[in-house]
Amino acid sequence: MVERAYKLLSISRQCELLGISRSAYYYTPQTLQNEEYFELLKKIREVQIKHPEKGYRRIYRDLKASGEDVMRRFGVIAVYPGMNLSRAGKKSRKYPYLLKGKVIRYPNQVWSTDITYIRLPSGNVYLMAVIDWFSRKVLNWRVFNTMDAGQYAALLRETVEEYGIPAVFNTDQGVQFTADVFISVLEEYGIEISIRRFARLHLRNLFTHRSRGLCMDGTGRALDNIRIERLWRSLKYENV
Repeated sequence: MVERAYKLLSISRQCELLGISRSAYYYTPQTLQNEEYFELLKKIREVQIKHPEKGYRRIYRDLKASGEDVMRRFGVIAVYPGMNLSRAGKKSRKYPYLLKGKVIRYPNQVWSTDITYIRLPSGNVYLMAVIDWFSRKVLNWRVFNTMDAGQYAALLRETVEEYGIPAVFNTDQGVQFTADVFISVLEEYGIEISIRRFARLHLRNLFTHRSRGLCMDGTGRALDNIRIERLWRSLKYENV
């Protein structure tokens, strides 16, 4: 619509009247680069269809290893477990988060637990695991078909009797972990209780500190149980 040969109005005035910027008028689409990006996006999509559990970092490494000249940002997000099993009970007791700034130096310093669901044709079953923060070893695990707190407390007691008493036990604020039957086991062995609470966290910060030895603040962070959350992701989307 802008005519270079039109002598009565300059190009700047024509752009102003049309409501477009001069930079937009002078911009030339880079067709070749766009075609290259399109081909790369197709390859990324092929990897994501075969492995939906992979985020952009792992897809980047896969394509880089195959000789592709790839960029690290295409808005690729891995598939994550979605069901919320960590709702707090209305009458549950409140406990502080004890791991802010703490460096994990030895086994049995901090244990953690969590519950995730596994979907079956007949319905959901629930997997609980107890993990040691220092070694990242799964100390004990069991699959249940109900969310009764008593069976989770029994698994906790069994783990303590086999591996010894940890200094701190960290959980989320779910009703199973703040129930009297579960808390009583921790108090019986004199284990300090650390409860993490939830707040919003931008996705791009999710794995920023996952390889560091520091435990993150439970207020405003979702990283304080990243070891077992990462276990769930690998187990459910790569194995189960």
